[in-house]
Amino acid sequence: MNDPRPPYLRIVADIERRIADGELRPGDPIPTTRAIMREWGVAMATATKALAALKQAGAIESAPRVGAVVAPRRL
Repeated sequence: MNDPRPPYLRIVADIERRIADGELRPGDPIPTTRAIMREWGVAMATATKALAALKQAGAIESAPRVGAVVAPRRL
């Protein structure tokens, strides 16, 4: 794999693709920091940065007692 993007941006792109494809729907939980670490083989800081970028983009939001979930679709 010769993707020049930083690892956190590859994670962001993959999760955004899952949302766009309907694999992850509004309200569905997003993989946890630890799950991202295992799935992509990255450090905790990288996983945290990816989740922060998704939140800043409005793709995910925090839900009480659930964690991060897919945000409602924006029109």
